[in-house]
Amino acid sequence: MWASDPYIVSLTSSMSKKRVKKFSDAKTSIAKLSAPKARVKVDPIETLVLGLKNHEVMCVSEVKGSAPRMRIPEEKVLEARTLLRSFFPAGKTYRFRMTATFALTTNGGGVILGFQSFSPAVSSYNEWTALSALFDEVRGIKVHCTMVSSFGGTSTAIVLPICFAPDYSNINTTPASAAIVNRLAESDIVVGGLLTNNKPRCKTAILPSDVAFCDVATPATVSPYAGLVGAWVFAGQIIAGTPSITYFYCFMDTLAAFRMRA
Repeated sequence: MWASDPYIVSLTSSMSKKRVKKFSDAKTSIAKLSAPKARVKVDPIETLVLGLKNHEVMCVSEVKGSAPRMRIPEEKVLEARTLLRSFFPAGKTYRFRMTATFALTTNGGGVILGFQSFSPAVSSYNEWTALSALFDEVRGIKVHCTMVSSFGGTSTAIVLPICFAPDYSNINTTPASAAIVNRLAESDIVVGGLLTNNKPRCKTAILPSDVAFCDVATPATVSPYAGLVGAWVFAGQIIAGTPSITYFYCFMDTLAAFRMRA
């Protein structure tokens, strides 16, 4: 009598389905527990890249109250660095491009008188930290400089002569005067805080062939003549006596050779 009752039949069917589902879930859980866990291998190259990208190469303690972040063990970073260095045989040279930016600004007397060193110890190259960690020695090949007016293409208010040149005997010294810069063999004159039609002015310095390799810890020396030795030097005349005015933005593109010690 109850077997023919539609309500009883529906209730019995529902309970059976629940039992089957519980049994199936239990089998799945047992299978997951018994299955061997796959070991995750850490790629040392990927570890180094992630460490440099996240600026977490150093293994330091977390600051109390700071948000939790992935920390890369110092020994893993050293392992990755050793592996990468092994890709570059001793005695063979490798060329890399490095970039930096700077501005030409008047000093306290309203005069443009300054320099931008080729040396990574003075100028901030974006790529230097990684390259100096991989190689032991460096020497400069050529340095390209691009100057762009900070006033835009419509400004005609500022017109001034600026002399600039590569000085291969200079690392971090401000030139004494425009006359001294103008006497350098590769000197050039840029006329105007406004370049014609706001087109950039470009100049390339090719370092002498007798420049020797230098330790990356001291990447430029005048005596002996080695490494990324030299600097762009700039000099102008008094500009309305206005100090701290930026007239040019400059982009430095340097080609350098690196190698490992034997």
